[in-house]
Amino acid sequence: MTTVYVAFGANLGDPKRTYDRAAREIARRLDLPSLRPSRLFETVPAGGPADQPPYINGCFSFETIHSAEEILTGLQEVEATLGRVRGEHWAARTIDLDLLLVGDQLIATPALIVPHPRMHFRRFALDPLADLNPDVVIPTLRQTAGELLERAIAPEATLVLVSHDERTLEVAENLAASSRPGWRVFDIAPGRKTGTPYPDSLSSTTWQETTLAEWGAEPHRTWVLWAEEDVPRCEEGSGISLPTIDGRQNPLGMLEAFFASLQPPRPVD
Repeated sequence: MTTVYVAFGANLGDPKRTYDRAAREIARRLDLPSLRPSRLFETVPAGGPADQPPYINGCFSFETIHSAEEILTGLQEVEATLGRVRGEHWAARTIDLDLLLVGDQLIATPALIVPHPRMHFRRFALDPLADLNPDVVIPTLRQTAGELLERAIAPEATLVLVSHDERTLEVAENLAASSRPGWRVFDIAPGRKTGTPYPDSLSSTTWQETTLAEWGAEPHRTWVLWAEEDVPRCEEGSGISLPTIDGRQNPLGMLEAFFASLQPPRPVD
Protein backbone atom coordinates (compact mmCIF):
# COMPACT_ATOMS: atom_id res chain seq x y z
CA MET A 1 0.00 0.00 0.00
CA THR A 2 1.18 3.50 -0.86
CA THR A 3 0.25 6.72 0.92
CA VAL A 4 -1.05 9.34 -1.49
CA TYR A 5 -1.73 13.06 -1.02
CA VAL A 6 -4.07 14.98 -3.33
CA ALA A 7 -4.60 18.76 -3.26
CA PHE A 8 -8.07 20.26 -3.70
CA GLY A 9 -8.96 23.77 -4.84
CA ALA A 10 -12.14 25.53 -6.00
CA ASN A 11 -13.47 29.08 -6.22
CA LEU A 12 -16.72 28.64 -8.15
CA GLY A 13 -20.03 27.18 -7.01
CA ASP A 14 -20.10 25.83 -3.45
CA PRO A 15 -16.48 24.77 -2.75
CA LYS A 16 -17.24 23.30 0.69
CA ARG A 17 -19.93 21.05 -0.74
CA THR A 18 -17.68 20.18 -3.68
CA TYR A 19 -14.92 19.18 -1.22
CA ASP A 20 -17.24 16.71 0.48
CA ARG A 21 -18.47 15.35 -2.86
CA ALA A 22 -14.90 15.01 -4.13
CA ALA A 23 -13.94 12.94 -1.08
CA ARG A 24 -16.83 10.55 -1.71
CA GLU A 25 -16.14 10.32 -5.46
CA ILE A 26 -12.42 9.67 -5.02
CA ALA A 27 -13.09 6.93 -2.48
CA ARG A 28 -15.70 5.35 -4.78
CA ARG A 29 -13.68 5.47 -7.99
CA LEU A 30 -10.45 4.22 -6.42
CA ASP A 31 -12.25 1.72 -4.19
CA LEU A 32 -10.77 3.18 -1.00
CA PRO A 33 -11.80 1.87 2.42
CA SER A 34 -11.03 5.27 3.95
CA LEU A 35 -9.88 8.77 3.04
CA ARG A 36 -8.65 11.58 5.34
CA PRO A 37 -9.54 15.19 4.51
CA SER A 38 -7.61 18.16 5.87
CA ARG A 39 -9.16 21.30 7.21
CA LEU A 40 -10.17 23.84 4.59
CA PHE A 41 -8.30 27.10 3.96
CA GLU A 42 -9.29 30.25 2.10
CA THR A 43 -6.51 31.63 -0.12
CA VAL A 44 -6.03 34.51 -2.54
CA PRO A 45 -5.64 33.51 -6.21
CA ALA A 46 -1.98 33.20 -7.25
CA GLY A 47 -1.77 34.16 -10.92
CA GLY A 48 -4.40 33.86 -13.60
CA PRO A 49 -7.10 36.37 -14.59
CA ALA A 50 -7.74 39.33 -12.32
CA ASP A 51 -10.79 39.72 -10.06
CA GLN A 52 -11.18 36.02 -9.26
CA PRO A 53 -12.97 35.10 -6.03
CA PRO A 54 -10.83 33.56 -3.27
CA TYR A 55 -10.11 29.85 -3.38
CA ILE A 56 -11.04 27.19 -0.89
CA ASN A 57 -8.19 24.68 -0.59
CA GLY A 58 -7.77 21.36 1.15
CA CYS A 59 -5.96 18.04 0.88
CA PHE A 60 -6.87 14.36 0.91
CA SER A 61 -4.73 11.47 2.11
CA PHE A 62 -5.35 7.78 1.48
CA GLU A 63 -3.69 4.39 1.15
CA THR A 64 -3.97 2.56 -2.17
CA ILE A 65 -2.48 -0.16 -4.35
CA HIS A 66 -3.26 1.79 -7.53
CA SER A 67 -0.45 3.15 -9.71
CA ALA A 68 0.09 6.90 -10.03
CA GLU A 69 -1.31 6.79 -13.57
CA GLU A 70 -4.46 5.02 -12.37
CA ILE A 71 -4.87 7.57 -9.58
CA LEU A 72 -4.47 10.45 -12.04
CA THR A 73 -7.12 8.98 -14.33
CA GLY A 74 -9.48 8.59 -11.38
CA LEU A 75 -8.93 12.18 -10.26
CA GLN A 76 -9.60 13.52 -13.75
CA GLU A 77 -12.82 11.52 -13.87
CA VAL A 78 -13.87 13.01 -10.54
CA GLU A 79 -13.13 16.52 -11.83
CA ALA A 80 -15.27 15.90 -14.93
CA THR A 81 -18.11 14.49 -12.82
CA LEU A 82 -18.08 17.56 -10.57
CA GLY A 83 -18.15 20.05 -13.43
CA ARG A 84 -14.52 20.90 -14.18
CA VAL A 85 -14.16 22.69 -17.52
CA ARG A 86 -10.56 23.18 -18.65
CA GLY A 87 -9.98 26.61 -20.18
CA GLU A 88 -7.66 29.51 -19.45
CA HIS A 89 -4.58 28.67 -17.39
CA TRP A 90 -5.04 29.39 -13.65
CA ALA A 91 -8.59 30.61 -14.30
CA ALA A 92 -11.47 30.26 -11.81
CA ARG A 93 -12.77 26.69 -11.53
CA THR A 94 -15.36 24.51 -9.84
CA ILE A 95 -12.72 21.96 -8.82
CA ASP A 96 -9.02 21.27 -9.22
CA LEU A 97 -7.38 18.06 -7.99
CA ASP A 98 -3.58 17.83 -8.07
CA LEU A 99 -1.59 14.71 -7.28
CA LEU A 100 1.04 15.94 -4.81
CA LEU A 101 2.77 12.82 -3.50
CA VAL A 102 2.65 9.10 -4.20
CA GLY A 103 4.74 7.63 -1.42
CA ASP A 104 8.39 8.40 -2.17
CA GLN A 105 7.98 7.91 -5.91
CA LEU A 106 9.67 10.26 -8.39
CA ILE A 107 7.71 10.45 -11.64
CA ALA A 108 8.39 12.65 -14.67
CA THR A 109 6.31 11.94 -17.77
CA PRO A 110 4.53 14.26 -20.23
CA ALA A 111 1.29 13.57 -18.36
CA LEU A 112 2.46 13.60 -14.74
CA ILE A 113 5.19 15.00 -12.50
CA VAL A 114 5.35 13.76 -8.90
CA PRO A 115 6.08 15.27 -6.45
CA HIS A 116 4.10 18.22 -7.77
CA PRO A 117 6.78 20.63 -9.07
CA ARG A 118 5.35 23.78 -7.45
CA MET A 119 3.90 22.49 -4.20
CA HIS A 120 6.92 23.56 -2.13
CA PHE A 121 6.20 27.28 -2.37
CA ARG A 122 2.40 27.30 -2.60
CA ARG A 123 0.83 27.98 0.77
CA PHE A 124 -2.52 26.81 -0.62
CA ALA A 125 -0.94 23.35 -1.05
CA LEU A 126 1.52 23.32 1.86
CA ASP A 127 -0.86 24.40 4.63
CA PRO A 128 -3.47 21.65 3.98
CA LEU A 129 -0.71 19.06 3.44
CA ALA A 130 1.02 19.99 6.69
CA ASP A 131 -2.37 19.99 8.41
CA LEU A 132 -2.71 16.30 7.49
CA ASN A 133 0.90 15.30 8.10
CA PRO A 134 3.65 17.85 8.82
CA ASP A 135 6.21 15.03 8.87
CA VAL A 136 5.61 13.73 5.35
CA VAL A 137 8.83 14.05 3.33
CA ILE A 138 8.94 15.61 -0.14
CA PRO A 139 11.51 13.28 -1.70
CA THR A 140 12.92 15.73 -4.27
CA LEU A 141 13.90 18.14 -1.49
CA ARG A 142 14.46 15.68 1.36
CA GLN A 143 12.48 18.01 3.62
CA THR A 144 9.13 17.64 5.35
CA ALA A 145 5.97 19.58 4.63
CA GLY A 146 6.33 21.20 8.03
CA GLU A 147 9.89 22.33 7.30
CA LEU A 148 8.88 23.80 3.96
CA LEU A 149 5.96 25.59 5.59
CA GLU A 150 8.30 27.10 8.17
CA ARG A 151 10.48 28.34 5.31
CA ALA A 152 7.44 29.87 3.57
CA ILE A 153 6.26 31.78 6.64
CA ALA A 154 9.72 32.92 7.73
CA PRO A 155 9.76 36.72 8.22
CA GLU A 156 13.42 36.78 7.19
CA ALA A 157 14.67 34.77 4.22
CA THR A 158 16.82 34.93 1.11
CA LEU A 159 15.77 34.71 -2.53
CA VAL A 160 18.56 33.80 -4.96
CA LEU A 161 17.97 34.67 -8.62
CA VAL A 162 19.76 32.81 -11.40
CA SER A 163 19.26 35.40 -14.12
CA HIS A 164 21.12 37.64 -16.57
CA ASP A 165 18.25 40.12 -16.62
CA GLU A 166 18.56 43.16 -14.36
CA ARG A 167 14.81 43.77 -14.77
CA THR A 168 14.11 40.43 -13.09
CA LEU A 169 16.28 41.47 -10.15
CA GLU A 170 14.52 44.85 -9.91
CA VAL A 171 11.04 43.26 -9.90
CA ALA A 172 12.11 40.69 -7.29
CA GLU A 173 13.47 43.40 -5.01
CA ASN A 174 10.27 45.47 -5.35
CA LEU A 175 8.00 42.47 -4.65
CA ALA A 176 10.07 41.49 -1.63
CA ALA A 177 10.04 45.05 -0.30
CA SER A 178 6.25 45.33 -0.59
CA SER A 179 5.19 41.89 0.66
CA ARG A 180 8.21 40.42 2.48
CA PRO A 181 10.20 43.37 3.89
CA GLY A 182 12.44 41.06 5.92
CA TRP A 183 13.56 39.17 2.81
CA ARG A 184 16.74 39.87 0.87
CA VAL A 185 17.36 39.24 -2.82
CA PHE A 186 20.70 38.25 -4.36
CA ASP A 187 21.51 37.35 -7.94
CA ILE A 188 23.75 34.78 -9.52
CA ALA A 189 24.32 36.06 -13.04
CA PRO A 190 26.80 33.99 -15.04
CA GLY A 191 28.73 36.24 -17.41
CA ARG A 192 27.66 39.48 -15.69
CA LYS A 193 30.28 41.15 -13.55
CA THR A 194 27.83 42.19 -10.86
CA GLY A 195 26.69 38.63 -10.33
CA THR A 196 28.13 35.93 -8.11
CA PRO A 197 29.75 33.04 -10.03
CA TYR A 198 27.50 30.03 -10.49
CA PRO A 199 28.58 26.96 -8.50
CA ASP A 200 28.61 23.38 -9.75
CA SER A 201 25.60 22.73 -7.52
CA LEU A 202 23.42 24.97 -5.42
CA SER A 203 23.08 21.97 -3.12
CA SER A 204 26.81 21.71 -2.49
CA THR A 205 27.96 22.11 1.09
CA THR A 206 30.94 24.18 -0.07
CA TRP A 207 28.77 26.78 -1.81
CA GLN A 208 26.25 26.89 1.00
CA GLU A 209 28.97 27.35 3.61
CA THR A 210 30.82 30.05 1.64
CA THR A 211 28.60 32.20 -0.58
CA LEU A 212 25.45 31.90 1.52
CA ALA A 213 27.49 32.48 4.67
CA GLU A 214 29.02 35.61 3.14
CA TRP A 215 25.50 36.87 2.44
CA GLY A 216 24.45 36.02 5.98
CA ALA A 217 21.86 33.63 4.58
CA GLU A 218 20.78 30.29 6.01
CA PRO A 219 20.14 27.32 3.66
CA HIS A 220 16.93 26.54 5.57
CA ARG A 221 15.71 30.07 4.81
CA THR A 222 16.76 30.27 1.16
CA TRP A 223 14.79 30.00 -2.10
CA VAL A 224 16.10 29.89 -5.68
CA LEU A 225 14.33 31.24 -8.76
CA TRP A 226 15.69 29.86 -12.01
CA ALA A 227 15.28 32.18 -14.99
CA GLU A 228 18.00 31.04 -17.41
CA GLU A 229 17.77 28.32 -20.04
CA ASP A 230 21.54 28.17 -20.53
CA VAL A 231 22.46 27.46 -16.92
CA PRO A 232 22.56 23.75 -16.01
CA ARG A 233 20.49 22.75 -13.01
CA CYS A 234 22.28 20.53 -10.51
CA GLU A 235 19.77 19.03 -8.12
CA GLU A 236 22.02 16.62 -6.24
CA GLY A 237 24.52 17.70 -3.65
CA SER A 238 25.81 17.13 -0.16
CA GLY A 239 24.15 20.17 1.36
CA ILE A 240 20.54 21.26 1.74
CA SER A 241 18.35 20.80 -1.33
CA LEU A 242 17.26 24.38 -1.88
CA PRO A 243 13.64 24.79 -3.04
CA THR A 244 13.68 25.97 -6.65
CA ILE A 245 11.08 27.95 -8.56
CA ASP A 246 11.29 27.34 -12.32
CA GLY A 247 10.80 30.72 -13.97
CA ARG A 248 12.57 30.03 -17.24
CA GLN A 249 9.49 30.48 -19.44
CA ASN A 250 8.12 33.59 -17.71
CA PRO A 251 10.39 34.83 -14.91
CA LEU A 252 8.43 38.00 -14.11
CA GLY A 253 5.09 36.18 -14.08
CA MET A 254 6.51 33.41 -11.91
CA LEU A 255 7.98 35.95 -9.49
CA GLU A 256 4.55 37.52 -9.04
CA ALA A 257 2.92 34.09 -8.62
CA PHE A 258 5.62 33.06 -6.13
CA PHE A 259 5.09 36.02 -3.82
CA ALA A 260 1.29 35.76 -4.18
CA SER A 261 1.49 32.04 -3.27
CA LEU A 262 3.25 32.93 -0.01
CA GLN A 263 0.25 34.89 1.28
CA PRO A 264 -1.07 33.18 4.44
CA PRO A 265 -4.30 31.20 4.02
CA ARG A 266 -7.21 31.67 6.40
CA PRO A 267 -8.62 28.53 8.05
CA VAL A 268 -12.27 28.03 7.17
CA ASP A 269 -14.71 27.07 9.91
